[in-house]
Amino acid sequence: MTTNDHNADDPRQDRDSPEKPTRDDEGRWLPGHCPNPKGRPKKEKNPSVLQDQSDIRIFGNTLVDIVANGQKETMDRRTALINKMFETAMKRRVSMQRFLYQEFVKNAEQLAAARARYDRLMFDWVIDNPDFRKSDFEIPIEVQVEMASLRALLNFYFPSDYPIDGKPVIEGEID
Repeated sequence: MTTNDHNADDPRQDRDSPEKPTRDDEGRWLPGHCPNPKGRPKKEKNPSVLQDQSDIRIFGNTLVDIVANGQKETMDRRTALINKMFETAMKRRVSMQRFLYQEFVKNAEQLAAARARYDRLMFDWVIDNPDFRKSDFEIPIEVQVEMASLRALLNFYFPSDYPIDGKPVIEGEID
């Protein structure tokens, strides 16, 4: 494609000097004649994780206004979705009932596995460890981190059984 750079009706032509061509024979802008002299905006150097709307955690935790039972409520998207799924299941939608039941079973299995792992770590490192009472005994940091994360998860479902302060409850022991 060729353009006539000396056409007065051409809106792409440089308005300051009509004799000077602004495009080459192929129709590309000549250097210094681009209609956007500052160029494309620069990307942010350190994009914040919070700005990434494709992140499922951010999407799920974003607050939305919904109408439930005729009243406007504000809740996060995850909670709104779970409520909608429950509502659909209660309207005798068998596929949603099956899905929710499978999720309940999966959650129960994960909690059982977490309880078993936490109890095993407690037994190995605290309860049945003869060195536990020695002043120089230290539980490895990896084990402490795993126990703390398991305790936090289990405390959500069983707060009295897994205290968040991390102090193990050993029967017969007095504080």
